[in-house]
Amino acid sequence: MKTISVFDVIQRVLRSVARVTNGVGSGILAVMMLLIVADVSLGRVFKLPIKGTYEAIEYMMVIVVFLAMAYTAILKGHVVINIESSRLPQRIQVVNDIISYFVSTVFCCLIAWQGAVQAQIAKSQHLAGSLLTNIPVFPFLYVLVFGSALMGLVFFVSLLDSVRRCLHK
Repeated sequence: MKTISVFDVIQRVLRSVARVTNGVGSGILAVMMLLIVADVSLGRVFKLPIKGTYEAIEYMMVIVVFLAMAYTAILKGHVVINIESSRLPQRIQVVNDIISYFVSTVFCCLIAWQGAVQAQIAKSQHLAGSLLTNIPVFPFLYVLVFGSALMGLVFFVSLLDSVRRCLHK
């Protein structure tokens, strides 16, 4: 009988959450495409473009990007430059992974923290993206915070996995 560790459970839960957020981001991407097609079609054919399309697309892009980042990180789909690192000994590669996952985790935490600060400011000051649409900014900043925190958690779990690999070799 195979035992399941807490680490494996955390990885599965994290993968499931990231898959759901990626699905939401993909759905928003589909809405973006439909909105752009409708705006261009109505603008060209009937000279009636949809007002606020540009601002709405900007906000939806925040959702698409920040909800898809964690799942992409789980799949190791981000751009990685390993010109000579593949020729290094396995132990040094793992140490390199530990350093890069640590730095990535710290940066994601900093982005989430400062995003939360900015979201609170935007919420308290009732900031809107533009005068045309009057869409509040703070919900999209919270999406940024959630996506960055989730990505930081993915990097942190990868960091722990790399440390575990380093200790077991």
